Amino acid sequence: MTSSSRCLLDQTQFYEGFKDGYTDCMDSGKEEGRHAVLKHGFQVGEELGLYRGCVEIWKSAIRIDQNSFSSRVQNASTSWPSSEEFRCSA
Repeated sequence: MTSSSRCLLDQTQFYEGFKDGYTDCMDSGKEEGRHAVLKHGFQVGEELGLYRGCVEIWKSAIRIDQNSFSSRVQNASTSWPSSEEFRCSA
């Protein structure tokens, strides 16, 4: 085997290995990305739900007893979104 054919063989093997590795990496990266998005998306939704619940409780408390919160909070509560504004439209 001549050195040029050996070099060509080495290059061919290198490129085939690179191509196979790249394809495998892209596939596993996409799968890991899906898992990360689902995990973090769920966490964000959970946190938003918590805040929505807090707003609803605070609004209810203000309706029941006007003196349960400071006037600053009562004034700010008028700009809080209603339950209908929280809903997502699909």
